[in-house]
Amino acid sequence: MLRRGRVDAIIGSTLGLRYGMEQLAMDTNNLEHALFIGHKAWWLHLSKNTDLASKITTLQGAADKLFTPDLMMSTYRRQLAAGCY
Repeated sequence: MLRRGRVDAIIGSTLGLRYGMEQLAMDTNNLEHALFIGHKAWWLHLSKNTDLASKITTLQGAADKLFTPDLMMSTYRRQLAAGCY
């Protein structure tokens, strides 16, 4: 349907859509002009039975320090460049 131009809209993560389109050998240039609808929150879940639960403040600080808004996409692009897909 997408290849035949019979789809009015698609919703999904940029990363997921780009990967799917690339797997189908489709042009992903249209994704550069996509309507942005929000950020995805990333979560780290810890069991109360793990030693890490007592270090939540330390983990939060490390995550905040490492955070970049485009981390997943830049990681994906590095993997593509390295031929990992």
